[in-house]
Amino acid sequence: EMKESVSRLASPEGFEGVTVQPMISMKGHEIILGSSLDPQLGPVVLFGMGGSLVEVFKDSALGLPPLNANLATKMLHQTKIYEALKGVRGMKGVDTDKLKEVMVRFSVMVVDHP
Repeated sequence: EMKESVSRLASPEGFEGVTVQPMISMKGHEIILGSSLDPQLGPVVLFGMGGSLVEVFKDSALGLPPLNANLATKMLHQTKIYEALKGVRGMKGVDTDKLKEVMVRFSVMVVDHP
């Protein structure tokens, strides 16, 4: 069924298969960290609010890799989800230093493997 859907929307030659993993259930905030290849700029990194409403709230920031800690911080600050990530309504904040480290390392991977 998945292969048929991909073949309808794209070419069947581009279909290499899928990986299915169980979804984990945790309390917290869903974020998105991704990348795309812009025809003029090259790799671009995306960070923001994730989850099922990602397209509704459109709370995201874009950056050009490779990021450093300062650029990752700026991207965090450009989003509304950042306030929640610091802690809200009795929820403990996330380790923003670790989050920035993940963003920087991801951006390096994107540059090395566009």
